[in-house]
Amino acid sequence: MDRVTGTVLALRGGVALVTTHRAASCKGCERREQCATLALGDSREFTVEALSDGRAAVGDRVLLDIAPRGVLALTTLLYLLPAACAIGGAALGDKFGPSLLGLSSDLAALLSLVVSLSWSLILIRLLHPRLAARRELRLHVTEVLTDAGSPGAQEEGVW
Repeated sequence: MDRVTGTVLALRGGVALVTTHRAASCKGCERREQCATLALGDSREFTVEALSDGRAAVGDRVLLDIAPRGVLALTTLLYLLPAACAIGGAALGDKFGPSLLGLSSDLAALLSLVVSLSWSLILIRLLHPRLAARRELRLHVTEVLTDAGSPGAQEEGVW
């Protein structure tokens, strides 16, 4: 992931609520325009949570980053696991469906694909709380680029 800049809106504990521009963080994605339009209307800004070590204050411009290992792990889980389950489910349904269920191989493959894909998505949903708690899979404030400079900048924002 490219490093992204944003502005700290609020702080709570070791987490900063940061607003950033979608175009900056998604510039490598060929569907970024569609995504911004579908998800947020015409808005190009969005808000993310990032772990902060306490150097950033409300109003500061910060640099966000995620470990490459985290990107790889999340990509594998979110894209490859469902695809592998769907393909594996279809293959198993095609091979064993006619003998076990008495269905045609095509229908058994389709049913098995849908069931295995559904289970993979349910598994991802169940794993979400555990994954969200892992620090290496979260955005981090890596650098404070500019200080807010105002007297109230050190106060915690409303979240």
